[in-house]
Parts: sequence; C-alpha cells; structure tokens
Amino acid sequence: MPFYRECPLCGCTLDPDEKCDCQEEKEREQQRIMGMFRVGGNGQMNFSFAGEGRDYEKKVV
Repeated sequence: MPFYRECPLCGCTLDPDEKCDCQEEKEREQQRIMGMFRVGGNGQMNFSFAGEGRDYEKKVV
C-alpha cells in the first residue's frame, strides 16, 4: 500500500501530512499577471510593464 495521496485538483503526489500549494501558486500567478494591467484616466486598460520582463532587453543581441 502506498504511503502518499494525490491532490484532487492538480494530481501531484503528496506525503501523508503534506498540503498542496497548487491553488496558492495559481493565485500568485494570477495576481502577477493582473499587476501588469492598469486602468487609465479614460477608463481604458493599459499594460504596465514596470519591473516586469526587463530581461527581454538583455536577451536582444
């Protein structure tokens, strides 16, 4: 008999007393993505890449 269980949401294998953090990771990623958008003064959504994805400039040769 195996000494693990599976997360019902993502299917990863967990130790007997381990708690899966898949929902927390999903929430963090969603907050990061939503942080890229800002509502401008005219009500339009704008991209705000401040501090996000700055490494793409370094990759361009």
